[in-house]
Amino acid sequence: MLKRIEWLIVLLAAVTLLGGNVFLLRGSWGGWVMVAGSVLLVVMLALVIRQRRRGSR
Repeated sequence: MLKRIEWLIVLLAAVTLLGGNVFLLRGSWGGWVMVAGSVLLVVMLALVIRQRRRGSR
């Protein structure tokens, strides 16, 4: 089960991705920055989950 901080990261990534799509539809370069930020958040979450699984062995 995901912990509270991990759910916060998921929520932040989703909001950032949604905001990035809005900016991209308006033709702004800031949208690419927001999409890249959301990708980094998802990678960070994957690394946290991976580390926790390794620690439980």
